[in-house]
Amino acid sequence: MKQDKIMQIAESLSVKRNAIEKTLLTLREKINYLIDDLAKAKEELESHGMNANLSRIDDLTEKCLSVQRYKESLEEQNKVITKTLACLKE
Repeated sequence: MKQDKIMQIAESLSVKRNAIEKTLLTLREKINYLIDDLAKAKEELESHGMNANLSRIDDLTEKCLSVQRYKESLEEQNKVITKTLACLKE
């Protein structure tokens, strides 16, 4: 019976770890896209001044909000796994 419980906890931790890794990768990807869009917009401004095409940053607010949501998700996932590990130590 105790062995089954340990296996369930190990499985649960594995699932949570995979979710955290996926969130980390997605967050990193979104940040990189944001950095790239900003860098290209800056280059466009430097090259063309007032005639710059800044369409890459039209949805900048939404992109930033998306990064924020993934950050919050990562923090929540971290809390959950920390609590789970703390319970195991007891």
